Amino acid sequence: MFTTSRLSPGSFDPAYKCIGGTSLAGPCVAGVIALMLDANPDLSWRDTYEAIVQTAATIDPGPGWHTNQAGNDHSYEYGHGLIDAFEAVHFVWDDPDDPNDPPWTPLLGERMIVVPVPTNGAVIGPGNEEEIPVSPVANMRIEHVELLMNVSTISQA
Repeated sequence: MFTTSRLSPGSFDPAYKCIGGTSLAGPCVAGVIALMLDANPDLSWRDTYEAIVQTAATIDPGPGWHTNQAGNDHSYEYGHGLIDAFEAVHFVWDDPDDPNDPPWTPLLGERMIVVPVPTNGAVIGPGNEEEIPVSPVANMRIEHVELLMNVSTISQA
């Protein structure tokens, strides 16, 4: 992006400077999200994130890109790729004049599945792992897992 730069309070350099990186990415993504919310004010934060991930463009395709368990392309260098404002807004906008435009379907709300862990005094560690079965709900996608646990130890002194 090209911009003028500030030399000191009240004065600007009339020459254009090229800037980029995360300092520019944050405001650009915020602007795209504002456009998405203008197109569809009912979006949740998860809907917004999903639309950005689904419409991102792959940058520098090569061996650094992998498809994660959710089926999305990801790179440790570029994340999900280059944000595409046009595609992201179109992804969440219901066009009543376009019969080929499928209606927007929001993601299901957050659900928490609490799995009780038996407190049988077992020692869990290398060679003695504990497996806890979870029965997912139909069409459920696990985005993250939180593990809350209390640990007590016996002094070895």
